[in-house]
This record gives sequence, C-alpha cells and structure tokens, in this order.
Amino acid sequence: MSRIGDRIIDIPEKVDVKLGKSNKITVKGPQGEITKTIDPVFDIVKEDDTVKLKAESNEKYVDSLQGTMNSIIYNMIKGVVEGYKKTLIIKGVGYKAKKQGNKIMFELGYSHPIEYIPPKDIDIEIEDDTKVTIKGVDKEKVGLEAARIRSFREPTVYESGKTNDISGIKYEDEIIHTKVGKTV
Repeated sequence: MSRIGDRIIDIPEKVDVKLGKSNKITVKGPQGEITKTIDPVFDIVKEDDTVKLKAESNEKYVDSLQGTMNSIIYNMIKGVVEGYKKTLIIKGVGYKAKKQGNKIMFELGYSHPIEYIPPKDIDIEIEDDTKVTIKGVDKEKVGLEAARIRSFREPTVYESGKTNDISGIKYEDEIIHTKVGKTV
C-alpha cells in the first residue's frame, strides 16, 4: 500500500463532506461544490473532521488505485477551499482571444475564428487578449479545459527564421524546447 493511500485527509471548518450511496462523495465549500464517485472496492470512512479510504481487498490493482482515489478526495477538498487555475499564453502575429457573451473567440491564424463555449462550472478570464486564465473548483476539469484550449494551436517546436520565437498557445510555466529546422 502506498503512503498517499494511507494518508488521513483533514476536513477544514468551512467544508462539508457528505457520503452517498454507491461510493458517491460530495464536498461543499466556500468556492463551490463537487461530486465524484470513488471506486467501489474502497470504503470511505468519515470520522469527526477527517476522511480516510479503506480497501476491501489486498490485490495489487487495489493498492495502485488507493493513492489515486485518496488524491482525488484531497484535491476535491482543496478545490472547494482555494480553487484551481491554469494560465495560458497566446503568442503569434495576430493571435488573440476575445470574450463575447458566454463564448470565447480565438483568432489563431486559421481562415476562421475558433468559437469556444466553456462549461458552466469553469470561469475564464482574458487579459490583454493574449493571457487566458481558467479557474474552477475541480482540478481535473480545469486541466482538461486548459488542454482543450491549448490544442487549438499548439506551440511550434521549430525555430522560425533567425529568431527562435515560439508561436501558439502554451502554459504560463511551460518550457518549450525548440529544434533546428531544415537547412538548404
């Protein structure tokens, strides 16, 4: 069994954790509410202001899942208290993002703008038309939506001309290793 799987998760004062049928866990806090289903091979034990997972089996795959399920519950609690955010940087000539009502329009060098409608539980802020911040309480959804937006125009890995300026959408803290292009 992993050390993460054995960890006891503390529940902060402002957070309410409810256990439902068929291993559903609902976490409610100041930032919002998340409901997820935990694998049925585990029992979720809530005592006072802590949550712990107990495995019903000693099989190898159960041990490998226990740390993951424990981290999911931990991230749910952290998300409703602090929230999660990912920032994307748009670089390139004429590349920009604009908010129009509930839609976001991306101009990324294609013949047409890309229309993106975010899910209801995800907030997107645009700063200077080139900085997109995705916020939400669910770590998985925030990462998924950031990856979806990044896939509209992934950063180039080849050096362009005399400069090695990268164009495309990249994460704020991402380091792109460039390659030398073909020579004549």
